[in-house]
Amino acid sequence: MSERQNTPLMVMPPQSERSKIAALALTGLYADTPGTGPKGETCGTCKHLYRRALAKTYLKCALTQHGWTGGGKTDVKARAPACSKWEKDRG
Repeated sequence: MSERQNTPLMVMPPQSERSKIAALALTGLYADTPGTGPKGETCGTCKHLYRRALAKTYLKCALTQHGWTGGGKTDVKARAPACSKWEKDRG
């Protein structure tokens, strides 16, 4: 067996926290970049999280209501790290 056959084609580095946040930001419409808010807080603990109940419940950021569509591209994730617009939920 030659040395070339033993060499892996690509070695994937472990996924960093920054790339996890970047992936979340690409899947929803957030008021600001996830991870820029208070450490340890999430969208799920923010007062701006809006639960839109239709056939099922869709999570949205109320600060981005002007950009909501009928599709999932504007949904946010409750477990996404809080953004700089995060405010404590009073409920």
